[in-house]
Amino acid sequence: MDMTRKQEILTYLNELSRQFDSAVNTVPEILKSHADEWFAGLDKTSGFVDHCSLYVPVVGGFSAGKSAALNALVGRDILPEKVTPETAIPAELHFSEDERISAQAQNGDWSTHAITALPELSENAKDYQVVRIYLNSPVLKDIEPLVLVDMPGFDSGLDQHNQAILRYITTGAMYLYLVDCKAGTVSRQDSRRIEEILDLGRRVEVLMTKTDLASESEVNAAREHVADHLSMIMESASVGLINKSDVSAMLSRLKAANVSALFNAMTIPGVKDLFFDADGLVNTAISSLTSDAASLENKIEEAASTLRKVEAEKQRLLEDAKGSGVSDKCELVISRLDQALRSSTDELVSQAKVSEAALSRGVADLVRSTLTVEIQTVVRKSTSDIAFQFSDEINIGSLSLGGEGWLENMVGVLESEVMNALAGLQDATTGQNAGAHYTHDADKNPLGKAINAISGFAIMIPNPVLRVVFAILPGIIGQLFGSFKSNAENDRYREAISSQVIPTVISQVRPQVMDSLQRSESEIIRVVSEQISEKVSAQKSLYDEVAKRSESEISALQSKQQDLEKIKNEMKTKAIAKGVFADVN
Repeated sequence: MDMTRKQEILTYLNELSRQFDSAVNTVPEILKSHADEWFAGLDKTSGFVDHCSLYVPVVGGFSAGKSAALNALVGRDILPEKVTPETAIPAELHFSEDERISAQAQNGDWSTHAITALPELSENAKDYQVVRIYLNSPVLKDIEPLVLVDMPGFDSGLDQHNQAILRYITTGAMYLYLVDCKAGTVSRQDSRRIEEILDLGRRVEVLMTKTDLASESEVNAAREHVADHLSMIMESASVGLINKSDVSAMLSRLKAANVSALFNAMTIPGVKDLFFDADGLVNTAISSLTSDAASLENKIEEAASTLRKVEAEKQRLLEDAKGSGVSDKCELVISRLDQALRSSTDELVSQAKVSEAALSRGVADLVRSTLTVEIQTVVRKSTSDIAFQFSDEINIGSLSLGGEGWLENMVGVLESEVMNALAGLQDATTGQNAGAHYTHDADKNPLGKAINAISGFAIMIPNPVLRVVFAILPGIIGQLFGSFKSNAENDRYREAISSQVIPTVISQVRPQVMDSLQRSESEIIRVVSEQISEKVSAQKSLYDEVAKRSESEISALQSKQQDLEKIKNEMKTKAIAKGVFADVN
């Protein structure tokens, strides 16, 4: 596929490196002490961009034909097609001339296996988070940097399915959703899952499988019915047709993906962070050289005062986080969950009549999808509110912290990381060996200092809400199922689910949601305050460096002001030209 955008971003980073290095060499007396940290961030960001993979989870119900379609796409029977719900395991398909399988155990350790070992690994699926299959496949090479992921079916065990879905909450660039042609429709579960993906801001392409097992008229009728249903929940209701002998529609959807836009979404936040830091340092250097001694002292005092205000605001917000604000947010999430469960009572009744396991899966799926979307909504608003609360109270806009937009960029980064922490994914996607898998590794992730600071979330939130929920749900269902499983009448099932299952689930989930939201809000406050303090401290240190110079030294430095102005303008022009910003002020 077209890798032009990746190369453009890498070229831009090299140019930004040259520009900032030029600024440092222009006034090393001021900027040298900050250069090493900035260039370390540049190396991490460049490595991430260079090895960035865009994950494409292939999702659908159990036996929807996901593995068969992917085998047909790569032209080899690699993925087991006759797996049971208990042996399903997410499998990423990467291109490599060195064929092998890397498997990540539940404890995070990685191991290497022969390419033929997948059936054996699947038999022990409960022991693994994911497998990465490296194949010498022309198709996989052709669609790079897209990486297909064969996901466990929706009827797989609770742990396999939910862990797999959560794993790609923030790393899934786009989704392929497969619907069995024989079903002839989109189920309520399908609709809910598609809406969940869309609510998370991801693109969904829908494909109908097993079209060779139905007549042309049946296929057309099913396709029209599915398209009509999809048109109510998504803008593009186009449905592709595939089967084991013809997956051209799947390949065409992959090749039509806007790789540039997907690359931008994954990498530009880190690139912006670098620009903001470089721009802020250069701008502060310029400001320090255009100030007389009295003005410089005022700026130093202003920065010191700002640091005191940041600390005071941090303490105030932490106290507020212990009050009713978080409680109200928790109750909003819980009320949405209660609504989702009660509006799906008929669906849960049908599942209860099948088995305890089916009911457990149904409840867990509703809980996961609802909490994922609702908590992300709350976290997004909290992060934004907290960040701009600091901005409003402290007037950080008057300081040279890195250009307009740096605060918004940091907010977006934090939102993603908070969701990973709440899902218990802080190290779930950390890669092996490799510069090839930088995602969510605090030492390698390029998305700025905020990521390193927020990596403490994994410790500060010891019971990530979604993982705790999955641990308690089977026990809840198991205890309650025996009290009504002998009542075969729908009304009795409905009454038992309404009066026993749902209230019990809600009562067990509420404290977990409350605890995690409270902890996450406190951590957001801590991280935002630290990021602002670090930028203000860097600014103050530059002013201090100039203030301690003699008049002759300052005079010599002031002669470099125009050179710095030129570099700053070049940085701005190049950032706009390379699409890092629509505009930079």
